[in-house]
Amino acid sequence: MILHVFKQMWNNRRHNGWIVAELIVVTYFMWGVIDPVYMMLSNRTIPDGFDVSKMVIVRLYSNILPWNKTPEDIEREEQTQENVANMIEALPEVEQLAPNIGIPIPLFSSATGRLQRDTISEPLTLSMLNFRTGDETFEMLQIRDARTGEIMRSDVSDARSIYISADAAKIFFPELVDCVGQTLLRSSGVNTFDSLRVAGVFASIKMEASSIQPIPVMYMLNAPSVSVGFYNTFFIRLRDDVSAAAFVEKFKTDIASQLPLGDIYRFDGIINLEKHWKDREVMSGTTNKLRLHIGMMLFFLLCVFLGVAGTFLLRAKARRGEIGLRKALGGSRRRILAEFLTESGWLVTIAWLVGILIVYNRVHVTGFAEAPEFLNDTYLQNRMAPHFWIVSGIVYVLTLSIAFVGTWFPARQAACTDAAEALRDDT
Repeated sequence: MILHVFKQMWNNRRHNGWIVAELIVVTYFMWGVIDPVYMMLSNRTIPDGFDVSKMVIVRLYSNILPWNKTPEDIEREEQTQENVANMIEALPEVEQLAPNIGIPIPLFSSATGRLQRDTISEPLTLSMLNFRTGDETFEMLQIRDARTGEIMRSDVSDARSIYISADAAKIFFPELVDCVGQTLLRSSGVNTFDSLRVAGVFASIKMEASSIQPIPVMYMLNAPSVSVGFYNTFFIRLRDDVSAAAFVEKFKTDIASQLPLGDIYRFDGIINLEKHWKDREVMSGTTNKLRLHIGMMLFFLLCVFLGVAGTFLLRAKARRGEIGLRKALGGSRRRILAEFLTESGWLVTIAWLVGILIVYNRVHVTGFAEAPEFLNDTYLQNRMAPHFWIVSGIVYVLTLSIAFVGTWFPARQAACTDAAEALRDDT
């Protein structure tokens, strides 16, 4: 059958040539439309690295300016924090509570720090998240150890200790499986550095939005035991059977006014972290960008379907006489249909090979093949070869599906037509 299909393709080479040219153009532009959608959807499949479901943050605003705080004020703050924590922790909806300085979590922090492995290597800028002695940030956010998969424990009280993400560890210590105990340098002046010991490596976390890949992050023990700023916050993890949205409303209406704040603090709001993370995704623009690209992709595929399917429809109808003759000579409907589909498949394959060759040259000319050094190559979408062939495979499957749909219905209809009627229509 294959030999017969190739003979048919050669006999109709002029018409098939135009079809192949059309499919080459479709392949080239479809690759460019599919690629950004694949990239963003692939990024969404990467774990966030933390879990904020069933989590809220209660924020308190200090009535005393930081620079005016006396030792007595700080002592009163500590006592007020303890009283507030005890009251919140006693609520039946609360599973776990942890006081925190500022808001050093991926959803809010934007501070950066520069580290380097030695005095010769180039420094790397990382997102920096601060924590304090006894802080339970890792436990509350369920940030996990990159080596064991267990929840990280931030129980190190040494100010010269540092936690880094797996992305940062791969950059600083690419040759080491375990870099815990190694030393990194942080600039503290002109040609002077502070040595920091790596106390742990946690799994990569996303800092910006779910559609944006994780970036190198460091946690440093860089905050006092009590707040000296404007805000103090409490992380609250709710029980699994509690609705975070309902708890937020209840807290605002019934609980906030009963907090033992005295004249030290005032209630500054409660934040549903899961909702905030989703809102952050929208505010970052990635959600709208993804919707735009998906809309463009669907519109493009519709246009391609109408164009390519229409071409194959006309092609099948134009050969009704041939189909009738073959049926008159004893050809079965199934065999005729299989040959038409096989012919369409070969036309798509030839066009796809030529189109992908053109795309391959384009990505090299535009620099796409050379991924930025800071990208984590453990993700397939950041490696040129897997990325290129995955997108190319998607393009091939979509184009082949469109061609088969455009061929199946008219060829099937023609194959079901009586041989004499098909021959009469062709004359």
